Amino acid sequence: MQALTERARQAFGLGSDVFVASNLDAHEATLQELSNFIAPLRALEKATNQFNKDTAEFLQATATLMTGCPFPRMWAQASPTEPAQPSHVPAPVEAAAWLDAETHALLVREAPEAVKIAVKKELLAPMQQWLAAYDVAQAQLSSLQAGRLAYDAARRHFVTAAARAA
Repeated sequence: MQALTERARQAFGLGSDVFVASNLDAHEATLQELSNFIAPLRALEKATNQFNKDTAEFLQATATLMTGCPFPRMWAQASPTEPAQPSHVPAPVEAAAWLDAETHALLVREAPEAVKIAVKKELLAPMQQWLAAYDVAQAQLSSLQAGRLAYDAARRHFVTAAARAA
């Protein structure tokens, strides 16, 4: 109850002229800067999770395009009076490996997990450490604030009593 009364006194500037309330300005400023850093970090965490999902979808779509869809044919007409005839255009030699169904099956199966593991280890793990540290700092500041108010209430009582006695 004393802490609540002290909070009200400090908020409204009530009390004795000889008492100066303590503050946690340094802690609050640090936490404010940290919160400015954390907001984009949380957005990056969300984007990273989306990136992992998009990587898998991209490879699946690529595999479907390269192995499940036939290359378009080239249609030719010897003369305007003859019917058009299709002819197959050979795939470029450099693309042959990319058109292999086994290669795509392997990519779809292995690459998303490998990317996910690397991103988790190199990006998400450090990011989550920062986020956890921020959560701890917030909790500690709340606890400090409650302790500070109780401390100020006791100090105010002694300072006011000492001023009256003098």
